[in-house]
Amino acid sequence: MVRVGSIALGAALATSGVVAGVSQASSTQSAAPDAASGNKGVPIRDTSYPIPSGALFVATNGSDSNPGSAGAPVRTMRRALAGVPNGGTIVMRGGSYHEALGSLRKRVVIQAYPHEDAWITGPGSTALSIGSGGAGSVIRGIGFQHWGTKDMNNNAVTVSGNNVTFDSDTFAYSGSRALGIYGKNAVIVNSIITYSGTSGVNGHYADGFDFEHNDVSYSNSQHRNINPSPTAQIGGVKLTHTTNSFFRGNDFHNNGSNALWFDQESANQVIISNRILLNAGHGLAIEVSGHSIVAENVIANNGRDGMKLSGANDVAVYNNTVVGNGWAQIGVYEDPRHTKGLATSDTSNVAIGNNVFMSASNAQKYVLYSFDLNRPARTTTLKMVTYDDHNVYGRTNTGKPKNMLYTQTSSSKRTGYANLNAYKAATRREGSSTSADSWSFSRFFVDAAHYNFKVAGGAPVPHPTTLPKAVANALGTSTTVSHVGA
Repeated sequence: MVRVGSIALGAALATSGVVAGVSQASSTQSAAPDAASGNKGVPIRDTSYPIPSGALFVATNGSDSNPGSAGAPVRTMRRALAGVPNGGTIVMRGGSYHEALGSLRKRVVIQAYPHEDAWITGPGSTALSIGSGGAGSVIRGIGFQHWGTKDMNNNAVTVSGNNVTFDSDTFAYSGSRALGIYGKNAVIVNSIITYSGTSGVNGHYADGFDFEHNDVSYSNSQHRNINPSPTAQIGGVKLTHTTNSFFRGNDFHNNGSNALWFDQESANQVIISNRILLNAGHGLAIEVSGHSIVAENVIANNGRDGMKLSGANDVAVYNNTVVGNGWAQIGVYEDPRHTKGLATSDTSNVAIGNNVFMSASNAQKYVLYSFDLNRPARTTTLKMVTYDDHNVYGRTNTGKPKNMLYTQTSSSKRTGYANLNAYKAATRREGSSTSADSWSFSRFFVDAAHYNFKVAGGAPVPHPTTLPKAVANALGTSTTVSHVGA
């Protein structure tokens, strides 16, 4: 997969060429037209969609008395939406359109003219709502900026219709959430979601959600409290009560919140080949949710747990690199919430293989941190984690944290293990796993300073185990792998 530099992570990440899985030809650095407001310019990816016969054109120098042809475009999107037939296409010429689009009640395609940047610009509470009448609509190559209020539940764009696609769009400087997805089979690909007041995307009952090759950054620009609470909801992307979601090739970085968060009985989520870096909260959180595949992800330098599994049943964690996070690198917890169905909310059948887990001296918790939040405890780590082997565990400084692993060993006891050998001897687990204690990131990885976390030659890694068939199918590979980590 070809990757290009990030729009926002800075020179170090750009140098490593690691963002969003989008080819160089599909990325542009054109700034939002009102950058003079003091905000940094945010790009729209360069696009060149074919224009179908009969398309209706809109341009900032057009007139709403025009017919909407290429040579005589209309002036406003409101006029274009009123005139386009169901199933028709609107082509937006470059420029800034200072108008809310209202509620979309027909199936349409809205796309940018080839190689031109079209912005739908606020301020205003809502840029666009797509209801059931707009099911099947496609929005592609369009920028939305400065929409939404600071209300926690306000969305710049709201989708309640099914089968809606966003491709190569930009959502910037939203007052609260950029996108609220409440319909089924929504698709968001190749898009930029940045500087959201609270969350980038919230999905609720958004079954079949497909999220690929997107860049999600700088969520929670309002700096709201992200400590756990009954109403906590801020994340780069947060899904609740959603089944069959797919996340691949995305970059989550610099969000002032959890980066990617599944909660409240979500199930059947596939999370592969993402990069989750420099977020204030947990990198990846799967809570009270079941049946997850987590593979080939890099989760590094986040403020809290790199990977948090709490009340998570049936989780396959393979070939991830989870390093340098501020709390635990991987936390496996039993959650006091309990439900029935695909998401049982009881942490069980967690499989952990071929991963690299390494803490730096900033870590406040253990490389592996696991316990039962119930009092008294109802389960143990060895019951929650049914398979763990062929992994790397390490600390750049063996005194920070003092123990490498900390687990629930009985209903009344938790035990810390100073190193991997002590854990192996006590549990008969991790038999083929290796220790990278006292290895610096600069030695263990090819170029950690520039976010290249490929394992360097000579690093102490075990021979990898074969992948479960479901994980291999999700990755599109053989069950036989040649590497450990992402």
